[in-house]
Amino acid sequence: MLDDERPIEWQYQEAVIRELLDGHLTAKTAAPKLAAVTLPDPVPDIDNEDDEEEVLVNIERMFNMMLRSLETRPECVHIIFDLIICMSQLPPALTTSGQQLCGTDPPRRVWEDLPHLGRSLGAEWSGLFAMPCCERRVY
Repeated sequence: MLDDERPIEWQYQEAVIRELLDGHLTAKTAAPKLAAVTLPDPVPDIDNEDDEEEVLVNIERMFNMMLRSLETRPECVHIIFDLIICMSQLPPALTTSGQQLCGTDPPRRVWEDLPHLGRSLGAEWSGLFAMPCCERRVY
């Protein structure tokens, strides 16, 4: 996908991740910035699966972008790990009605359940990045 075809959230997410990996931000300062560009403000209530997908798809894209950054910069794995930990410590993402934003399949709370990332990312998480670094093949 070309840059001008991407949803604007991706450009902001990518910029925050790049600033973090380039040393211009710490994980602690990048976490709230990344959360802010990932979720709409205000976060709408989720009334059905379509609403859930519309809101949570940006979170999934954010994680996929983090993991893709490790393909070219595997030495930054500790930075991405620290970012995930800092994001899991953010205050709960609340919807307009004051309910905590949650995904339902599997059940997970945004941002609190980030340590359970493997279940949320599925194939991305259990594929290339599940292998120890010494077993990865670079083609």
